[in-house]
Amino acid sequence: MGSRNTSTGGQSSGRNDETGENEPDLATVLAYLLRSGQIRLIQSEDSGIELLHAGSDSDDDNVECNPEVDLNPDTSKIDASELKQEMLRRDGLTHDGKPLTGYSIPALLQQREIGRCRSHGRFSKADCSMISSNYLPNKIHMKARYHHKAFCGSYSESGDIFLTACQDQNIRLYDTRNGGFQLLKTIRARDVGWSILDTAFSPDGNYLMYSSWSEWIHLCNVYGDHDVHDALDLEPGDSRFCAFSIQFSSDNKEILAGANDGCMYIYDRERNERTTKHQANYIT
Repeated sequence: MGSRNTSTGGQSSGRNDETGENEPDLATVLAYLLRSGQIRLIQSEDSGIELLHAGSDSDDDNVECNPEVDLNPDTSKIDASELKQEMLRRDGLTHDGKPLTGYSIPALLQQREIGRCRSHGRFSKADCSMISSNYLPNKIHMKARYHHKAFCGSYSESGDIFLTACQDQNIRLYDTRNGGFQLLKTIRARDVGWSILDTAFSPDGNYLMYSSWSEWIHLCNVYGDHDVHDALDLEPGDSRFCAFSIQFSSDNKEILAGANDGCMYIYDRERNERTTKHQANYIT
């Protein structure tokens, strides 16, 4: 009997708690009424602060009514002011807020070279804003969605291929030519510990490589009907090893890797072996 009463009391208490959570408290209700204008707070000489219903009749001439809000205010004077025009000009916009058109970046560069820029021989803030708006992205478009975190994303040197490396051990290559974003190829990564941590394209764009928590870095082809997936041993001599940063040399003959053991590794692609292990200097 005691156990049943305790259980019943707990259930009743739980229902009361749930009811209390669902019911708004007095402060919430009061804040809503004040925001909606249904009640107002007024100063009273006798009792301090009083609540006044918005629809009630009051003979108190000292009560100040809330001003009406104009949802469509007349801003013509502000729009025509010099301050507004200066703000628009500095943002690279016209008087009606539209982007400047007819600007030629080569012409601006030529004007700057001969010292005929409007801002004492330098680009004005309006010029800088206009130039950057042509090259810096200012809109977001979702192109792909993954079920795991993506740790790497980079374009090839030509910009025709975009690579993503996800924690699901997949490397995805997208064809980005002519403004597109089509999945070109998916590579299943090997010997991955936790996630792929760095990727790099070869200078000719025909190969890519990736690294993870492993003494190996892997080399894969981008194009072609056959698949290349070679493991390159850096021979670190440490089981807990990761190359956090990898890069091809400019002549495409060597690979440089920076690892968690404080060493730089050079892998010779022609000899197919690690040739150099150099202890890096720490800067504090």
